[in-house]
Amino acid sequence: MEKVYEALYSPSTWEGTPMTLSIHKTLQGAEKAIKENKERWLKKWQDQVKDCKELDMEPPYPTFEEYIEDRWWGINETELKE
Repeated sequence: MEKVYEALYSPSTWEGTPMTLSIHKTLQGAEKAIKENKERWLKKWQDQVKDCKELDMEPPYPTFEEYIEDRWWGINETELKE
């Protein structure tokens, strides 16, 4: 039976439910989508740290791990019915 893989993301583990980032025919495709989404968040964090340094301020999240602490990513595997 054919399967699809849903790349999921939740901006807060405390509120709401995960949203679908994308749906893929392969597990590798879903993993790549999650990796790319995390890379976008890394860029946002790096920009925030840069802006804080330019303003001579401490960033609210000194590390990327702290920045994404409440975020969640996962993959849901679903078999397609005929």
